[in-house]
Amino acid sequence: MILVIEGPKRCGKTTFCKKVKSLFSSPVFWINERTTLNFNTIDQRSASMGSIISMMNMAFEIEKEYEDRDDEPVIMFDRFHISEIVYGKQLRKYDVSYMYAIDELLANKGVKGIFMTSDTIKSRYDGQAYEVDFEVECSRSKIPFVKFNLDNTQGIVLTRDIIRGVLGWEWMIL
Repeated sequence: MILVIEGPKRCGKTTFCKKVKSLFSSPVFWINERTTLNFNTIDQRSASMGSIISMMNMAFEIEKEYEDRDDEPVIMFDRFHISEIVYGKQLRKYDVSYMYAIDELLANKGVKGIFMTSDTIKSRYDGQAYEVDFEVECSRSKIPFVKFNLDNTQGIVLTRDIIRGVLGWEWMIL
């Protein structure tokens, strides 16, 4: 099972991934930009595309490795192609249309997503956290995204509930 966690900076993506990792009895792989190859190119767009393709290949290889096992892994991307769409458009000012092909490929592979939000990010960043842009792009995505506000949680219980109810992974919870 591959899960994309998206949302603006400091909204709880990493915190959510850590909680999910602690809940599962199956193997959990947490992939973010620090686990991929270094960017050794001048063209930032090429570097971003290369990183995303590298991370996708890593996830697909892990899935293939576990094909014949009973313990299906959970593979989480802590920020992925939606972030590249939002920040590529807003901050780096380049055409990100190629990311929609990545989105379609991920959707065809059955990838699911969580759009993380936070009530406190608006006050921390004076509205510059790009939350609206993330919500627009997650709703535009062919990947089914659910919205999750970590500020409104009851801790680990709601994290279990979102996984059980929305994503249907009850069998993987401890």
